[in-house]
Amino acid sequence: GSRADDWLDYDKTQYNFLYDENGEADYWSMVFIPDIQNLVTGKYTRLWYDMAEWIADNIETENVKHIVGAGDSTWSNTDREYLYALNGFDTFTSSVSWSNMIGNHDYVWNNNYRDSAKYNANFGLDYISSTGASSTYKGSYDDPNGVSGVENSYYTFSVNGVKWMILQLEYYPRQSVLTWANSILEDEKYADYNVILTTHAYLDGNGNYVKDYMEYTKSDDSVGGSLGTSTETIWETVVKPHTNIQLVLCGHSTNGEGTIATKSVTNDAGESVEALMMNVQDLDMTDSNGADTAYYSGQALGVINILRFSADGTQVAVQQYAPGYEKSFDVASNAITMSLNVVECVHKNEAVYNVDTPTGKHTGYTGDTYCTECGTLVKAGTVIPATGIMEPEEETDDKGKADVVNGAGVQTGDMTNVVAWIMILTVSVIAVLSVLLCKKKRDSGDF
Repeated sequence: GSRADDWLDYDKTQYNFLYDENGEADYWSMVFIPDIQNLVTGKYTRLWYDMAEWIADNIETENVKHIVGAGDSTWSNTDREYLYALNGFDTFTSSVSWSNMIGNHDYVWNNNYRDSAKYNANFGLDYISSTGASSTYKGSYDDPNGVSGVENSYYTFSVNGVKWMILQLEYYPRQSVLTWANSILEDEKYADYNVILTTHAYLDGNGNYVKDYMEYTKSDDSVGGSLGTSTETIWETVVKPHTNIQLVLCGHSTNGEGTIATKSVTNDAGESVEALMMNVQDLDMTDSNGADTAYYSGQALGVINILRFSADGTQVAVQQYAPGYEKSFDVASNAITMSLNVVECVHKNEAVYNVDTPTGKHTGYTGDTYCTECGTLVKAGTVIPATGIMEPEEETDDKGKADVVNGAGVQTGDMTNVVAWIMILTVSVIAVLSVLLCKKKRDSGDF
């Protein structure tokens, strides 16, 4: 594959955190897939496949560590639309970690009951276990009402010694789901993970908390609750109190301009938490005068969002890119950079590797200590001097070593030369005896 356009390259001063001292790219990436509901109905499906193929082709080039789907993987929750959606996901999910939210279009709404059966039949545990997400998926909300499956789940991975978690929540999560999310965030073993919270609806197109056609201000868990908590409640009860949440990512909303909506709010530790709404799904992007704006084409664009993280994860640059058109979209409005307050791994679990025991003549090695969670070398080992005490097998080995005599290597344990000398001596003795025998016969007149 090839890099997504060159806009990132022509100002290395602004984006210097993505390059090393030699000017070479030094970053890792996440790819965010906005709502694809308009791309799986048939007319624009080619653009969805272009997006999926670009992702698959550039996993190594862009150093992609995780792919996030925004949800609304269907328009009408039909089998055909799920087939198109999975055709795209199948292109890249075999070799990389990924997660895919549930959107409002992925439910069957039945009075006050949210039915996610089809979503889980297509993107559930069976599918996850057959893909690259099988090694990063850590669990899901154990719903006592049997309403949800993997739409409430979490995934973990490490990059350059920094630990990350994708915490995925359902569309307008119920209060019981928020309680579960808090239990994950407050688990001591995840205290040094940097969390990216993903949920389908969080910000509107102007960067405000979402208020949809229904006021989701209460939750009725007893019947599965199509009514969930407000997105502002997600901030107040989940994001704000937990200082290791670094980002909130969502889709769902649009603003008719194709721009990324952002919101930066201060958490309880006084640190900024960034939220991004990324969802270019509008079909008619012409302005009021009927003219195309920027790269808008008057039809679906098939845009993906590439989040490039500095090697240490502390800074991020965001790009919108349309693989089908090979264009970076609305560069001036969407060239977003962010700084994150990354939590460092505390190396709670360690293991020692490369241990070597010294012998009488050979040095040993204490071994290198690595964190088993993030892979960081915590402590390098040291050389252990030889003991000087010869073991029997070492003494035996010495007898076979070369002794240098007058510059020539004579192998004391090698019998080849001995045999040669014996043969030469034997021939010489036979020759001498033959000469004496002939002389005796000549003297006795036997000839």
